[in-house]
Formats: sequence, structure tokens, C-alpha cells
Amino acid sequence: MVAPNPAQIWSDFSGTLVAVDSAVIRPKVNGRITEIRFRDAQNVKAGQVLLVIDPRSYEATLPKATLTAAQSIAIFTEKELKRHRTLVKTDAIAQLVLDERVATSESADAALQVAQASFKQAQLDVEYAYVKAPISGRVGRAEITVGKVSQAGANAPVLTSIVANDAVYADFEVDEKPFLKEVHGSARGENSERNIPVELTLRGDAVHVYQEFIHAFYNQISSSSGTIRARAKFANTDGGLMAGMFALIKKGSTAIGESILIPERAVNTIKIKSLFISLLMAIKWHIVKCYWVAP
Repeated sequence: MVAPNPAQIWSDFSGTLVAVDSAVIRPKVNGRITEIRFRDAQNVKAGQVLLVIDPRSYEATLPKATLTAAQSIAIFTEKELKRHRTLVKTDAIAQLVLDERVATSESADAALQVAQASFKQAQLDVEYAYVKAPISGRVGRAEITVGKVSQAGANAPVLTSIVANDAVYADFEVDEKPFLKEVHGSARGENSERNIPVELTLRGDAVHVYQEFIHAFYNQISSSSGTIRARAKFANTDGGLMAGMFALIKKGSTAIGESILIPERAVNTIKIKSLFISLLMAIKWHIVKCYWVAP
């Protein structure tokens, strides 16, 4: 007996896989490349050293002596100031002398801050000489070879690139009418939208099915296409997903309603019966036509 049953309606879409995170690596200091510490297409961790730009010139110019001298002067002038503050209370020195000591101490503190900033910048230059991966992922190829000189700045060359591969986004377009009816009409708020189930399969591979939920909908409907972009985020634990791939996306309805469900086998049987009846009708019409045409 055919009767209404609880069912969730699924819709099919064509989607594109997009990297969750990516980075283009460029030099931040000038110098000659002395080491390349990765292989093409290698998986790397955030903070891992990828290339080395000769750090010796930056290490040699660390202003340690300047910083030490500035620290010593600042300490000495601070002690002198404290001593003069005590003496002025007993009128042992004039107020003018104290004012001079205050100015000297403030100048020493300012010089110390300049020396500290200079030393910190020099330390950063040494650190930048060891080019590190800003994110974890799969690195591309080295775009520069050992021995070549890299230049920092607006026209800095690309050293390599990294694409995060622990997860990917799947972007697909949802028509305005179904979105307003099924999603916007039922899923009120971001949390509700993130409960909408999504399934992903790759073209030619129906065995591996990735299951997740909607990550977000775009903030406006395209006036040219009448669609809104939806995005789901899939974990890439098996490494089978890669940015740039095309995928088949199934999106579940926001609510489970009552629907009349017919087994696929029954549908196929109905199709065969309908085809058989159509064939019989065609044969019968052919016989009748021949009968009326015959002399």
C-alpha cells in the first residue's frame, strides 16, 4: 500500500573544490639563496624552514653593542636622577640642576628605545633570512634555484606556494526560488543553515562519498544568474580531494516532510508496463489502419 512517509528531499548540483587556505611565498629580505629545504609537492608544517637566504650579513650587523651602551647610559642617568631628587629636597643643589638631570634621563630613555627598535628589526631580518612556511599544506615547486639573488619589495619574486590540504571548500550555486523556499524560509539564522546536510562525490568515483553540512551561504543573490553561492567544508583525511576539482554535490532539504515513496523497482516495473501497453496500442493501430486501407 502506498502511503505518505517521512522523507528528506535531496537536490543535485555541480560544484568546484576550493582551497581553504593558500599562501604565496616571497622574500622579505635581500640576499643570495643558499639552501632549499623542501622537495616539490612535499607536505610541510607551519613554521618549517623552506629556503635560506644568506643570513651572515644580517647576523653581523646586529647592533648588540649599541643596545648594551644605550642600556648602560639609561641605567646611569636614572640613578643620577634619583640622587639629584634627594639632594634638591635639602637644597643641596639648585632646581635647575635637577631639571637638567630630568632632561638627560629622558633623552637616555629615548635613545634606549631607538636602540631596542633597531635591534628588534635586525633580529627580524635574521629571522626572515630563514623563509618559513606560514601554513601547513602541500608545497609547490621551487621557483628559484640555489645561488640566485632574491630581492624583497613590491616586485619580489615568488619563491614557492603552499595550499592547505587538510580540508577543502566545495562551492556550488543554488537557484533563488529553492533557496528562498527551502533554506531561507526554514533555516532562520546561521546556526540553522549549518545543519543542512551535504554530500560530495567526485566525477567517475561514486564509491567515496564525503558527508558534511553547509558552511555558509553568500551574502547576496547574483542579479545576473539568479543564484546564491553555497559553500560546504569537507575534511580531506584521505587526501583524495584537491582544489580545482569538479564535484557532484547533493544538498538535503532543511526539513523532513511527508512524501509518497515508491521503490525504484516498482518505478521500473511501471515503466516497462507503460512501454508494453504503448507497443500494443501501436500494433493495434497499425492493424486497424491496414484494415481500412485494404481494397
